[in-house]
Amino acid sequence: MRVLRTLGVGLASAVLLSALAGPSASAEVKSYDLRGPAPVKGMSSNEESHSLIKDAVVVLRSGQAELKVGTISTETDAKSDGEIVAVDGRDATKVRRRIITSVTKTRGTLNDEKVDKSEPNPLTGEWVVSERRGKEWANRLEDASKKPTAEQKKELDDLDPPQNDDALFPAKAVPVGHRWDSDAAAVHAGFLPGSKVSDVTGKATSEFRGLEMVGGEECARVESDIDIKGKVEVQGKPAKFAVSGKRVLYRSLKTGENLRDEFTGKMTLVMQEEMDGVKAEIELTGPFTYRSKVTARR
Repeated sequence: MRVLRTLGVGLASAVLLSALAGPSASAEVKSYDLRGPAPVKGMSSNEESHSLIKDAVVVLRSGQAELKVGTISTETDAKSDGEIVAVDGRDATKVRRRIITSVTKTRGTLNDEKVDKSEPNPLTGEWVVSERRGKEWANRLEDASKKPTAEQKKELDDLDPPQNDDALFPAKAVPVGHRWDSDAAAVHAGFLPGSKVSDVTGKATSEFRGLEMVGGEECARVESDIDIKGKVEVQGKPAKFAVSGKRVLYRSLKTGENLRDEFTGKMTLVMQEEMDGVKAEIELTGPFTYRSKVTARR
């Protein structure tokens, strides 16, 4: 939400003096293409990310009964390399990615029992090739001599495709201060890519706040208020989700990459389960944060 500003005495005086001085040439307002240049073959990047859902409340519902069964915190730290192998217009159609490290830690209490586990990503150390075939993406190990394990195959099936977030930005150059809305389809395409997500509703409201230097590159700072709901597949089962909060992007004007991506908000996930023949819902709700840092080379 834009903060309301009040004009002070000094500004009011400046406006009055300007009016008394007569007309003057207005300064040219510069506009910027926030989408940035199209991706190119050979472009590479390195990404570090951190996500955390902290002290999420876990509730079990069955019929009219509702029971709080505990609280859970889930934290993931990851590092990866990537390279674009093929492009079509503004879309990367084939990429190779290597998960350098990715570990998910889960801590908390469920049904009065302590939970404390650490799970490394089964694809750690592997190069993965993702290629678009029609409208669908396929993921495979780059080393064809290796047969993926059951855990690796599941991770390959769940791996998100390369993200083209053009839909989240204006199609033409805009000046600092420009505001716009992105509908559910745009948010789905640019913020939640992948076939595991569906039936997205809601929107994002964004503002081009200014220019800042990040890693020696001039970046557009874009702030977005996001409020969306939808469905997602979790462990092969349908679930409902809701995400709301503020996202701050530092988007390179040189490469079109989001060199910094920060999200602070709230997440709710509702999963359907069946226990001893009785259908039940498990709801997890808590504050959610995400941070990523990217270094890109064209």
